[in-house]
Amino acid sequence: MTQESEPAQKVLFLNPRSGGGRAGRLHLAKRCRDLGVRPVVLGPTDDLRQLAQQALDGGATVLGMAGGDGSQAALASVASRHAIPLVVVPTGTRNHFALDLGLDPDDPTEALQAFVDGVDVTVDLGEVNGRGFVNNASAGIYGSIVQSPEYRDAKLRTSLEALPEMLDPRQPEPDLRFTLPSGQRARSAQVILVSNNPYRLPAPHGAARPRLDGGVLGVVAVMLPRLNDVDAVARLEGVGERRPPPGFEEWTAREFEVDSGAPIDLGIDGEAATLDPPLHFTTRPGALVVRLPRAARERAEAGRAGPLPSPLELPDLLRLIVVSPRPPSSAGDAPEPSAGPRAAGAVGRRLRHLISGWDGRVYEALADSRTSALDRPMRGIARFADHSKPWLVSAALMAVAGPRGRRAALAGLAAVGVTSLVVNQPLKWAGGRRRPDRVAAGVPRSRWVPIPESTSFPSGHAASAAAFATAAGHVLPLLRGPLGAAAAAVCLSRVYTGVHYPSDVVAGALIGASVGRVTSMLVARAYASPSARRLG
Repeated sequence: MTQESEPAQKVLFLNPRSGGGRAGRLHLAKRCRDLGVRPVVLGPTDDLRQLAQQALDGGATVLGMAGGDGSQAALASVASRHAIPLVVVPTGTRNHFALDLGLDPDDPTEALQAFVDGVDVTVDLGEVNGRGFVNNASAGIYGSIVQSPEYRDAKLRTSLEALPEMLDPRQPEPDLRFTLPSGQRARSAQVILVSNNPYRLPAPHGAARPRLDGGVLGVVAVMLPRLNDVDAVARLEGVGERRPPPGFEEWTAREFEVDSGAPIDLGIDGEAATLDPPLHFTTRPGALVVRLPRAARERAEAGRAGPLPSPLELPDLLRLIVVSPRPPSSAGDAPEPSAGPRAAGAVGRRLRHLISGWDGRVYEALADSRTSALDRPMRGIARFADHSKPWLVSAALMAVAGPRGRRAALAGLAAVGVTSLVVNQPLKWAGGRRRPDRVAAGVPRSRWVPIPESTSFPSGHAASAAAFATAAGHVLPLLRGPLGAAAAAVCLSRVYTGVHYPSDVVAGALIGASVGRVTSMLVARAYASPSARRLG
């Protein structure tokens, strides 16, 4: 543990391991001192609850936590018990609680302003056998998976590797007994998820729970038939199907109980736990005061003012308990900028909000368009564009058209290769944007194609299309029109089928066109060399 020696009324605990060390890279401890907040950096063996109690005994009136959901839940229990405000600084990998509060995980430093000029909001806490949680507690498959030592470093891979064995019909069914809303007694379930207020599909600003002060628990039970092949479940997620399968139950309650003949493995806000049965879940309405920066409060209120999201369904449940909402932003991981860059960052955030609003309006307008005659052609174009098939076919045809055609094919394929390497690795990771919610936007199912697992910004399909069309068209000017039209059709299909926002496609096309132009010039220079002319 590292902390300042002088007493302070405001204390921020920092988990240096959360989010791959984001608190350290952002120099949050130094920022705290500048704001008159005492930083306490947690060591590997420190007891957070004990340190929080010591801070309170020393006169602290506000406690803050820079860390992930598990750390937030631990400190929230202490803050709730003593009726003092909690400041949430999102430096973890999942940050579900922060997202639902309206905080921006890409800018954890914004949350520190709550210590200076914050607004208090009252939210609920969930409890299971006296242990608090801010997000959810899950038993069954996930409760067992989270016990694995490999889970923390590779959530999705570890989960997928464990699923086939756990759904094998030769495995005993989980001994989880509970009562359904109908009064029927259930004897087993693959997943039981109990949340602090019910989840819904992601709402504006990424919130998954429209409210945190509803005074109820959300309960989801998945009681699937035993499967010989889990591909059936995976296909539901891969094609974007959102109909609840048989055995999927969702309801709300103030209390809920799960019994078993043995201790029950749980994932509580992403942390492993094993509790003795019966598990008694309850809600504590208004038990926690969270102090937010004013910008977060405004975002949260704007999210609640939007259209009511759809109920939680199986693909969303899989995302909630296994997959992080988004990869860490490169901007968020950078060292803390000086005053000039901070001002530029604020302008950038405002610009992103403007673009996001425009994006949403255009996306929803296209979703509402009555152009059913285009559904099948656009869906076919979107599917055919996977794995750069149009450009591979085009290059093959060009290659048989003589030396100039082979040069155009080489330029086009080289441009696609470079673009794919740039867009599908660093740029998509840095962008970290979630895919659009086709259900909430009302995109007709007749347009749907599988949504890729990768992030949304920028569009790799649009980038490859523009790269090939630009590079090959520069070598063969007669083909500029047809290639440009084909690339435009691919770009339109990505928005029309609902897998990308318009700005994803625009950015991808601009990147691809730039790479295509440079590549074609390099190929032209190579062909202009004497050795290339001799090879003819």
